[in-house]
Amino acid sequence: MTLCALGLALGAALGLGACRGADGAGPGPGRAEVLEGLGRPQALALDAHGLLYVADAQSGRVACVMADGQRLWLDAGHGLPAAPGALALDRRGRLVAADTAAGEVVRLEPGGVRSVLAAGLAEPVAVVCDRDGGVWVACRGDGTVRRVAAR
Repeated sequence: MTLCALGLALGAALGLGACRGADGAGPGPGRAEVLEGLGRPQALALDAHGLLYVADAQSGRVACVMADGQRLWLDAGHGLPAAPGALALDRRGRLVAADTAAGEVVRLEPGGVRSVLAAGLAEPVAVVCDRDGGVWVACRGDGTVRRVAAR
């Protein structure tokens, strides 16, 4: 079960929204969609089930957008960094997020368990997961790209 599916199963009280096409209609084949209600979208990740994760740097939250347009907001209360600046999903569907300000990369399990994969990084701005379970991190502050081994 993905983080979003888990959140939806817990109830709509967390703040569902909707994604609408530019013409105001709901999502559909061949229709351009506009995701509104974001302050400063900064990073995107797409899982194997078609769930879109959008990091909003202004609110410090991540919107999880379902195929039908429903939106679930994830935040620090769900284990995310306070300012998610980069997102990726590993081969198991776990969300990996970099906190540029705090210099951390964390992984969230579908049950909400948070693991710090790396700390003390110099402004991590991009993350990508490899097929072996490792996480590559680009750090703007020191001009490096490093691999964090699988755990």
